[in-house]
Amino acid sequence: MVDFYAQKPKAPLELNEELRETLPEENGLEKRMAINSDVEQVKKAIGKLPDSYREVLIMRFLDELSISEISQALGKSKNNVYVLIHRALKAVKEELK
Repeated sequence: MVDFYAQKPKAPLELNEELRETLPEENGLEKRMAINSDVEQVKKAIGKLPDSYREVLIMRFLDELSISEISQALGKSKNNVYVLIHRALKAVKEELK
């Protein structure tokens, strides 16, 4: 019996209009407002960081530079850049709590 139902082709289900009306409507404006709010909070948190932390975060995530490129630009070792990024991200997370 299980094999019979497993092999039976499944027809896609369609939502009828009554059911659609009961589902919560996703509002694009609300989503954008929530995202904008989150972005503003992150900007404020980054603004409170020391310059060295802010600089590596911008280079890594906005400029999309590799660790090697950042280390060359700053004249620091790759390990130092990793540590700076890690500490900067930790500081941002703490600020957002």
